[in-house]
Amino acid sequence: PVMTSFGTLQNLSKSTDLNALTTKPVSPKDHHIHPDLAQLMDMLKKHIDEQKKCQLELSRASISRQALKVSDDSDLLKRELMKIESVLTKNKGMNQKLKDETIKMVADCETLQRIVEVPRGSPPDLSAAREYFADLVARFDSQVVCLRNELDNAQRHVNSQIRATSFTPQDLSLSMQRLYECFVALAGRYQSIHSNVATLKARHLELRRQQLNDFTDIFQRKKQVKNKTQEIAPEKGPTPFVGHRNYHTVSMIASRSKQANSFLPHLQQHQALTAGLTGGPSSFIVPSPAPIPPSLTLNTHQHTFTSKQTPG
Repeated sequence: PVMTSFGTLQNLSKSTDLNALTTKPVSPKDHHIHPDLAQLMDMLKKHIDEQKKCQLELSRASISRQALKVSDDSDLLKRELMKIESVLTKNKGMNQKLKDETIKMVADCETLQRIVEVPRGSPPDLSAAREYFADLVARFDSQVVCLRNELDNAQRHVNSQIRATSFTPQDLSLSMQRLYECFVALAGRYQSIHSNVATLKARHLELRRQQLNDFTDIFQRKKQVKNKTQEIAPEKGPTPFVGHRNYHTVSMIASRSKQANSFLPHLQQHQALTAGLTGGPSSFIVPSPAPIPPSLTLNTHQHTFTSKQTPG
């Protein structure tokens, strides 16, 4: 049916809005899941539970200790292999040395056989024999030198074990001599470096004169600036004049204080004598005889003490 009335149409729109408000949204949990997805989720849950159980079992087992033990065993095996390798290298060197000696002995035997088996009518070849004996003597000399060195080392070791003090005055003098030689070598090296620096400085100044026409000595200017900064440094003290002091006043004050200290005993004796004269016969005390100057004058800053000899 066709609605011609505006009021009827308005009522219809309100009713549709009320129906839309009354319908509630459906949550995702209420939706139906496909059976295959449900089966897959069940399998995933079972797999997660199995993995958790394995994790618990692994955490309970002491795998860390076993791993540390295996690492220690592997380190031990590596050290043993290194020892075996060093022994094999040493044996290889000894085998090579033995091989060379064997070859040398075979050559010597052939040389001796040729010397012995010389026909009667032909002259003997003495060059091979001379070379053989020269080589043999050189070999014996080298062995004697090696044995001598070994004997000296053994004797030093025995002496060091027997003696209580291994450090002797000779060793001290030798070490001091070596130290002195080292210092002399260092001083010579520093002297050569200083001379090289001076040469480079002169060359730099010459290049500045030639290339830049600059005849100023940049190194001397830096030194002068450093001296100026040192002179301008402030000083502590009550005087307002920086770097100047009244040494005349200081010396005058020192001389006056010295004079006062030298005249103070005479002043005390004179005061005691005057006090005994004014105190009456009962209080008159004769001090120990001491020469009293005819006039005693002490001037310090603003105080003046003057006294003359009292007749009596």
